[in-house]
Amino acid sequence: MAGQANTIMAFMQFSDGTVTVGQNSSLQSGFKGTLGDGSVNTTGVDLPNKKYYDLYQFSSNVNNTSFNRRILGDATGEMGPFANATYLTQIRQISSWYADLARFINFNNPWFIRGGDHSYALDAGMFAFENDYGRMTTWFGFRVVLMPN
Repeated sequence: MAGQANTIMAFMQFSDGTVTVGQNSSLQSGFKGTLGDGSVNTTGVDLPNKKYYDLYQFSSNVNNTSFNRRILGDATGEMGPFANATYLTQIRQISSWYADLARFINFNNPWFIRGGDHSYALDAGMFAFENDYGRMTTWFGFRVVLMPN
């Protein structure tokens, strides 16, 4: 699909078993589930079968220790160690692979976007990944992913 980000579904699971599907009623993926602000989207689309998304332990932590919840095979566990780096005036989380952007998903942003945001220059690399609330956008790059049948 031209002009659309390469998003990969991944959700945080709350202790009661529900999953977070976005930040709030305006910034969310459209799936039924709990939102980061504590409200619940009951009018959205049902989540697909669990084989189509990764489910991570809940954490309110949004810094580099979030990577302790990685799943090997999703390209977060393999790209460490992770660090903070200052770019212009902002602190960025980067991976050890070409210092590409590495922002792990959290309760407000339960989706991975691959390729990075072109508006941040150095953050948009082949191995960059970013968290987001589930929108489609043309700001982010893409990469080819090979998957078995």
